[in-house]
Amino acid sequence: MAASIPVCVCTRKTSAGGDPQKGSRPGPSKPPRRMVMLRYILMIILAFIAADAHGRSAGFTQNNWSVLSLRRLDSFPSPVRASLENAQHLCGEEDIRVRNGFLRYLTDPSGDEVAAIDFDEFHCNSGARCSSRGCLHRVFVSHGGNYREIWQGIVRGIDMEVISGHASLFLQRTQQTPCACELQLTGKKIR
Repeated sequence: MAASIPVCVCTRKTSAGGDPQKGSRPGPSKPPRRMVMLRYILMIILAFIAADAHGRSAGFTQNNWSVLSLRRLDSFPSPVRASLENAQHLCGEEDIRVRNGFLRYLTDPSGDEVAAIDFDEFHCNSGARCSSRGCLHRVFVSHGGNYREIWQGIVRGIDMEVISGHASLFLQRTQQTPCACELQLTGKKIR
């Protein structure tokens, strides 16, 4: 025997003398055709506005490369900015073009901030920043707002995370060697 599912019946009083016990269950009211068209037009307009806002926020892109604006460049710490400008000159580029992830930050519990530049995400026609072993990466640390470079080298990639209260960097040396070298920042030393 199949279980029966209880059905809820709506009972309403009707003003036109209908039977209140049977209930009147009006069907879904249809909005006027003008309202439907207006809704569609508003949705299309909002879609265009959202697409335009996304395009403007991403900056000028060409093949996934975005031109780094002077305003944005000026917002970086001076050693980071100098490193990017130096790379621009070495590469012979008119503009600094980058992809997402070219600069990453990590703040450890003591408030020190680590900034890492990944030159694999930096456009360079001459290839001056990359080789078959990997690309140049530079790491800066800030103690109280003053940044200084603490490491640079040619590696495949850098991952950063906080371990035991200290910023740690994991350097992937080569594509053939999946193991990574770990640098841990403890106060003013690198282990």
